[in-house]
Amino acid sequence: MHRTRDGRRPGRVAAVAVLALLLAAACGGGGDPSGAGTATAPAAPAAPPAAPASEPPTPSAVPVAEQLADPVAVAVPAAGIDTNVVPIAVDGDNVLVPPPYGDAGWWQAGPEPGENGAAVIAGHLDNRDGPDVFYRLGDVAPGDEIIVARADGGTSAFRVVEVGQYSQDEFPTDAVYGGPDDRPLLRLITCGGEYDRELGRYRDNVVVFAEPA
Repeated sequence: MHRTRDGRRPGRVAAVAVLALLLAAACGGGGDPSGAGTATAPAAPAAPPAAPASEPPTPSAVPVAEQLADPVAVAVPAAGIDTNVVPIAVDGDNVLVPPPYGDAGWWQAGPEPGENGAAVIAGHLDNRDGPDVFYRLGDVAPGDEIIVARADGGTSAFRVVEVGQYSQDEFPTDAVYGGPDDRPLLRLITCGGEYDRELGRYRDNVVVFAEPA
C-alpha cells in the first residue's frame, strides 16, 4: 500500500474519525452479543481534524521506521489469548467490514504492529455460540506480554502498560490513536460492560494499551 514520505499511509489522518466506527463494527448490533453489525465510515475530511492536546511530532520530526509485514496472529499468554489476525477495511460502499468470528481484525489504514505509531487490533467478545477470540481481554493486566506474529515469520513483542474500560458513548479516541509517532504502540480492543438488548450492543469497550517490550 502506498505511504507518504514519513512512512504513514495517506488515510492515517482520517483514522481518528473512523475508530469509533471500527468499534461499532467489532461490537455492534444485530441482536447478537458482541455483534457483527457494520458501520458506514465518513469520507476523509478536507483538512486534518483539530489536533489533540498532546500533538504528535510533525512529519519532519518523525523518523521513517522499518516497514514490516502484516500481522497474522496475536497472543497474550497470561490471559490464554491466541488468535489469527486478518486485515479489515472499508468496502465499496465505504462500510467498515468487521472481522469474522474466530479472528481478530487489524485496522490496516494504521501502522503494522511494530511500526511507529499506534496499531489497533479489535476482536469480538462473544456471540450466540459462546466466547470469541477476545473474551478474556478483560483479564489482561499491566506487565503482561503480547506477541504479534507477522506474515514474514517475524514477531513484535509488547508489554501491557494500562487496561481501561470505557463507555462506547465516551470512547477515548485521542488516547487510543494519540501518543508519540516515533515508537511502536499497540491497542487491543473488544466489548465490555452490560449487553444492551435495545441497542443490540455492549455498552462499553475494553482497551489494552501496550508499548514495546
